[in-house]
Amino acid sequence: MPKKQSLRELYEESRHEGDSNGNGRNADVHAFRMMTVVVLLIVTWVAYASIPLTHAGAAVHYNGMEMANSALHKGMLKEYRDEATERLSMDFSRILTPVQLEATDIMRHVAKECLPEKVPEYVMPGRGAYKAYEMATDYLVCAMQSQAHRFCHPAERARLVEQLLQYRDRRQNVLAIEASRNAMMKNRAAQQQLAIVKSIAASSGQTLAAEPEPVGDEIDSEVMRSLAHLVANGLMARSDFGYMGLYLPEEYVSALMTEKTAATCGY
Repeated sequence: MPKKQSLRELYEESRHEGDSNGNGRNADVHAFRMMTVVVLLIVTWVAYASIPLTHAGAAVHYNGMEMANSALHKGMLKEYRDEATERLSMDFSRILTPVQLEATDIMRHVAKECLPEKVPEYVMPGRGAYKAYEMATDYLVCAMQSQAHRFCHPAERARLVEQLLQYRDRRQNVLAIEASRNAMMKNRAAQQQLAIVKSIAASSGQTLAAEPEPVGDEIDSEVMRSLAHLVANGLMARSDFGYMGLYLPEEYVSALMTEKTAATCGY
């Protein structure tokens, strides 16, 4: 009749099992390894889960009086103009890159086809910012539809990602201009001044230029449709943005979530 063993004896026996060579194998080592793996999995999951799914362009703020003073300084002494430009100018050059500065033949071809006749070097708050933003919108739509096979190459996809993020950030600039202008025009003195200017213009048979159309709540629909088309055809993917398809730019999420229906590049 087998000897009855206590739980302690059974545990000690299980810790040291004999193998065919007569050597003991310590089960605690395996338990430790298993626990280490579990801990690493938990830590990895926590780190992975802590990465935000999306990110949005940071809000930009302009001071109305600073904008007005800078507009005056721009036409004055060089040191004032340079200071105003450095503080308030918007750089569209990474979107509207001159043909000669593009790095590849295919991008130079796209630039020749899609760039406006005159590319702004720098843009100050005001009507010029709206105009440059419209140029950037038209350019991106054209560029995404021109030589689309180029997006099979990682460098071309990375270039478009940079341009789209720059476009998102320039949109924040224009939204900030609108907010500053609207806040400034709520002032009674500003309203009175505008009424005087309108009256003088009317008496001389002139009309003031219409205010620029406000920027919508979302990225331009044509830009979004063009991006969605690239995603659907396997020419762009969520993995081209952020980390393994996470941390996507919030403004482009709806286009990037488009279902892939074709594999133009073969994958």
